[in-house]
Amino acid sequence: MKKSVFLMALLFSSFFVLPSAFAGEKDIKLEKLSDSWGYDLGVALKSRKSSREFSDKKVSDKELARIFWAINGINRENGKRTVPTPRGFNFIKVFHISRNGNFLYDAAQNSLVLVSGESIVDKVGKQPWVASTSNIIAYVADLKAYGAPTIPEDKIKMGMVVGGCMAQNAYLSAASLGMGACIVFGFDKEVLTKSLSLTENEVLLFIQPFGFLK
Repeated sequence: MKKSVFLMALLFSSFFVLPSAFAGEKDIKLEKLSDSWGYDLGVALKSRKSSREFSDKKVSDKELARIFWAINGINRENGKRTVPTPRGFNFIKVFHISRNGNFLYDAAQNSLVLVSGESIVDKVGKQPWVASTSNIIAYVADLKAYGAPTIPEDKIKMGMVVGGCMAQNAYLSAASLGMGACIVFGFDKEVLTKSLSLTENEVLLFIQPFGFLK
């Protein structure tokens, strides 16, 4: 009798599959970029500003590739990055929070690696306008990855400096694509920590919503 019940349950489950948090989501392999983007740096600097109103126009994977490579991509054969880091420690993790899930940028693989399929865009910011975008960057300092005997407070300070360089690169690449962005320090730490599976050694620095302007 028990065997019959088990077989019936197995047959039933084959017809009705419960959706998982990762249903339909997967890692995003970003395309390799050309050396020239055909956009003047002076124009990008003049266009750079903090923006708080975004349209619902979708940001393509190609555009994501430009933004995340600018933030922390590899720009030399020796593996060095587009931003300076103390002692060469790549201890800042960069996450893409979208309505399709949450991803970690992997510079070595030039990919956005799926961390969670949960949509938290509407829950992240403490200011209502943050939810007007579909794309948010989260900057996280991995204190354990900073391989020198430095007190945590100093590691966080250096993380802020490196994160600031990354955020400026995001501003400029967004401007070159006709987008806007804004650094935000008011965020829901609990929501982000849970959805990004952060450890006690990983410290949230700030977030940066971005997208096409209204």
